Amino acid sequence: MTLSSDDPRTQFANLFEGDEQNIDLVEAALLIAAEHHAEFDLESCHTQIQNLANQAKNHVELGQTAEEIGRDLCNFLYREAAYSGDHGDYYNPDNSYLDRVLQRRKGIPITLALVYISVGKQLGLQIEPVGFPGHFLVKLVGNDENHDAGDVILDPFSGQVLSEDDCRELLKTCTQDTVTFRSEHLDTVSNKEVVRRILGNLKGIYLGRQELDEALAICDQLLLINRDSPRDIIDRAHVLEQMDCHAAAAEDLEYLLSLNPPPKASESIRDKIAKLQNLGDGQLH
Repeated sequence: MTLSSDDPRTQFANLFEGDEQNIDLVEAALLIAAEHHAEFDLESCHTQIQNLANQAKNHVELGQTAEEIGRDLCNFLYREAAYSGDHGDYYNPDNSYLDRVLQRRKGIPITLALVYISVGKQLGLQIEPVGFPGHFLVKLVGNDENHDAGDVILDPFSGQVLSEDDCRELLKTCTQDTVTFRSEHLDTVSNKEVVRRILGNLKGIYLGRQELDEALAICDQLLLINRDSPRDIIDRAHVLEQMDCHAAAAEDLEYLLSLNPPPKASESIRDKIAKLQNLGDGQLH
């Protein structure tokens, strides 16, 4: 299939051709949604974000310390605009699609983080993604102009400013106290990693629900970011196998072999390819 230049998948792939820190996170998230939602309206989503930022200007006093700005932003987005975590239906796919999060005003930590990042950008604030284990956060970078160089951690899911002690307690809760807190847990992550994490969440959801068409589309999007990702190649082959597309699954695994995996893994992959080739395809795809 030939894709046009305005096809969402083509536009999505184009985002990853240059410096990954120049990737527009909001644009990437919306293009993910565009491929999965027939009724998707890009202009409407951008308008919603702009309107939200315009309202925020009346609630966030920018001449304060970073902590005070962070509290104002949380108060506005969480309490006034009512963007909050979906505690009741956390694994609903809608919570991972930014267009639906904008409509429903509910989401999971990573998609709500995008709302904070996008609104903050419109306000001239530097808000960065933080890949905290099990619970995505954002970091409001302190502004020297306000005589405050300290960074502030915000939790978009609960609409709170978090201290380091708060982060330690959150980590215990999210990991059942199996991970020891380190300061690196609060480091900024790359824009590419944010997009991969959004897609990884969706892949896990769709595989768990056995919604194979959607899972395959997510695997395809992940491979646009990194065609040579072994995990994503294996997952795509697994989905294709479940869909009785055995030849296509074998083709994916043959490509994986071309990446020269370790000898033991190569042997296992060859065995799997042989089994798939013997099965034949049950239907046309």
